[in-house]
Amino acid sequence: MPEAGIDAPQDHTQDSYAVADDDDEASTINFAEMDESILDEDTLRELVSQMIREELQGELGDRITRNVRKLVRREIQRALASREFE
Repeated sequence: MPEAGIDAPQDHTQDSYAVADDDDEASTINFAEMDESILDEDTLRELVSQMIREELQGELGDRITRNVRKLVRREIQRALASREFE
């Protein structure tokens, strides 16, 4: 169960993804229909890096930032509270 005040992760699992080309036009890649020989390790690594980068720049990145800020504030409050009792 997620901690109070921290957003729960969402399931984004699917068989196809929209990937931005160099021209910023989205094209859909359906992994279920792809031939295994098309994606070598370097291409797959580049594709995954690009997808992660795009996710972190969007709503997911915003949620992570909010959750980290909440965590830091809570830890600072705990540290200050423990100083008062010493």
